[in-house]
Amino acid sequence: MPYAKYIRKYWKGFSLAVFFLMLEAAADLMMPTLLALIIDRGIAGKDMDEVLRLGGIMLLITAVGAVAASMRNILAVLVSQRFGTELRSDLFRQIQSLSFQEMNSFERASLITRMTNDITIVQNFVGGLMRIFVKAPMLGLGALILAIRLNAELAIILGVVVPIVAALVILSMRIGFKRYMRVQQSLDRINGAVREYLGGVRVVKAFNRFAHESARFRKTNEEQRDVSVQAMLTMAIFNPLIMLTVNLAVVAILWVGGTWAAGAGSSTQVGELVAFINYMTQILFALMMVSMVFNMFVRARAGTERINEVFARGGQAAQTATPNRDGAADGRYGGSADSDGETRQMGPNGQSLIRGTGASTRDEEEMDRLGGSSERMAATQGQANRSSEPAGGSLGRVEGAQSGAIAFERVSFAYPGTTGLPVLREVSFACQPGQTVSVIGSTGSGKSTLAQLIPRFYDADSGTVRLDGVDTRRIDPAALREQIAIVPQKTMLFSGSIADNIRWGREDATKEEIETAARLAQAHDFITALPEGYDALLGQRGVNLSGGQKQRLAIARALIRQPRVLILDDCTSALDTTTESRIKEGLRDYAKGMTCLMIAQRITSVMDADLIVVLDVGEVVGLGTHASLMESCPVYQEIYQSQIGKEMDSHVQGATRG
Repeated sequence: MPYAKYIRKYWKGFSLAVFFLMLEAAADLMMPTLLALIIDRGIAGKDMDEVLRLGGIMLLITAVGAVAASMRNILAVLVSQRFGTELRSDLFRQIQSLSFQEMNSFERASLITRMTNDITIVQNFVGGLMRIFVKAPMLGLGALILAIRLNAELAIILGVVVPIVAALVILSMRIGFKRYMRVQQSLDRINGAVREYLGGVRVVKAFNRFAHESARFRKTNEEQRDVSVQAMLTMAIFNPLIMLTVNLAVVAILWVGGTWAAGAGSSTQVGELVAFINYMTQILFALMMVSMVFNMFVRARAGTERINEVFARGGQAAQTATPNRDGAADGRYGGSADSDGETRQMGPNGQSLIRGTGASTRDEEEMDRLGGSSERMAATQGQANRSSEPAGGSLGRVEGAQSGAIAFERVSFAYPGTTGLPVLREVSFACQPGQTVSVIGSTGSGKSTLAQLIPRFYDADSGTVRLDGVDTRRIDPAALREQIAIVPQKTMLFSGSIADNIRWGREDATKEEIETAARLAQAHDFITALPEGYDALLGQRGVNLSGGQKQRLAIARALIRQPRVLILDDCTSALDTTTESRIKEGLRDYAKGMTCLMIAQRITSVMDADLIVVLDVGEVVGLGTHASLMESCPVYQEIYQSQIGKEMDSHVQGATRG
């Protein structure tokens, strides 16, 4: 967790809250002494003027303490709430920066719990610091000093009681921490169970598995109950022990002090005894507050450790580009070398694609010379793209673009934490701008994994993935993904309007561009058939649309991005062949000059591709056109025969020759 950042930002508010808390504590400490004076001087001496004078002072000090307490509470709320909000935003940004590998090391339900429950616990602890924890030692230490000054002999009782209470507090904290950590983990499991059920509720209903799911949740819920009871028992045992020790101390002081006060010739006065008991109560109350804050601390420490686990991740997806063996970045992607030998990769529109570990002033000057900030570069790129658009709301074409060549060179990859054979083994092929390359293979052959290596969702274990001849591991992931649009196998839409979902591909897209992208994706007709048209609101994940409609919106979202590289990961599986053919027809005109990688299960989706890559158990077993593979690749032939059948063989071969 970036502690220094929050300390720098909130130390003033925290310090001001502590100042008001000190005023409040000082007011509390003055009360017993004034009360003793009223009893011994005013009441015992029957001096009403002294009673009124000291009573007025007490009233004034009480008012000051009340105002200070109110200000302290206001500041505590403001600081803790703002801190919690910023911490939650920072954690969300950190989660966004995680690579898929790092993301997979956390359960989704665990990340949700850390974002919500854990941060709330830490936020409450910060508020408690300004309300209780800082006040407790000030009040306890001040009361101890004043009690000793008041009666050093009675203070011996405090010397016995305070260490006992402190030991009980420390013991409860050591035992409670482990138990509260288990409580947080059990909440993760409950969130995971609920999330899994809600995500698969249709399957549960279809298979009538209510009893099974109820039993699973009941077991998880009961486990959470058991660990929570264990944690609560810690507090239930230690809190009464602390209270018992406190009450025994009060009884001892009353008995000893009362005996002394009643004795003949004793210097102990009634007011002094009352004041000492009040100070004793304040000391023990401070210890009780410390005990309560330690209970909060135990839970906050558990939450903080879980939050730190996320912040401690390196953010591989947001890592800087990897230099080559001699320490310099490759200049083949339009890189420019500084006088000190440092080379910077530049994209086709001048944006920096490869970043060093530290940016110098000269770097910033060079960026300004090449076109200014990344925001201005992005705007310039967008304007350049739109300036070449034909009239009538067309998205324009990237015909003539010289970037976007993809090459796989002996690439192997295995998912982290798995054992057995790699998902991809020694994969090699190339895809040139203007080409459509299709990847086909049986389930589990590594098709989707191959697609995820291009935008660096994962990095290859061995071999090289290149974009325009540059190793993608040496290109900044954010800049790399600006050149790529991907339609994932599992369609993901977001809450909001249809137009907003398409505009996810490019935020500055106009209404005409949105409609053009929808037409290319064969989505315009069903959108306009809706009562609100493009303003129709979608539920979470687009639950109010069919599978085919969601896939078409996802394709439109990718097309509006106007990428150099377009990756279609089996994104037409829910479409009929007629709609799929229309989409492919539109792409032929739109994607001239664009590198298009299409992953498919259906052989009819890949037959007209410029190049077909056949994968089997992670290896390339065939490479070529449909006609050549039908002659040379047994795996491709098997897929063809299983999907189309022998009766269509002669017809398709005749059409291919024609």
